[in-house]
Amino acid sequence: MRFILAPMLGLVCVLRVAARALPYLCFVTAWIISAGTAATIVARHTCREGSALLASLDAFTHAAFKICICVMFCFLVIAAVLLCSLCLAYLVAVVSGSGSEFKKVLSCK
Repeated sequence: MRFILAPMLGLVCVLRVAARALPYLCFVTAWIISAGTAATIVARHTCREGSALLASLDAFTHAAFKICICVMFCFLVIAAVLLCSLCLAYLVAVVSGSGSEFKKVLSCK
């Protein structure tokens, strides 16, 4: 039964790593969005309204914002899938009678 539970419980460790990386990824994307917005504001004051620089900075800011939203949704989907697989693994462990083995493997540090 351990060979079935080990890959599923390995996903828990992956989720822990992703949870630790999420704040840094959010910080970087927020910084990129704010830098693009600041550059757009400066470009609005220095360039004409239809300039290519202003249009490219607007496109850059919108693209960074869309990437940030997509990353957040991807992390939510991954977390939901991992949570479902963890519940399935626990159910398999309880049904097979190896619940204590599940708890022992779950404590991966």
